[in-house]
Amino acid sequence: MTQKTTITVRDIDPGDKVWLQTEAVQRGLSMEAFVRQLIHEKRERARLREKPSEVFAHFFGVQHGVDLEERTAMGIESRVDFSGPEYDRTDNGES
Repeated sequence: MTQKTTITVRDIDPGDKVWLQTEAVQRGLSMEAFVRQLIHEKRERARLREKPSEVFAHFFGVQHGVDLEERTAMGIESRVDFSGPEYDRTDNGES
């Protein structure tokens, strides 16, 4: 059995409290039961929400990608080489 816990929320805006009471009454619930329902629904929606990696895979994954030509076919050299002395930098950032 899941252990139940209690929380106390102080300094609720009076308008928010009236809204909670009204919504709870319309649903035939106590305010406590209504707040528990709100928390549970919010937690469930958050659990079901797609992760950024899932959204990325959906739009840019294997099924939605494009095949690029080899760089050499597009007239691009195979690699850009930055290892020459002209690219060496001293510790103070000067060339």
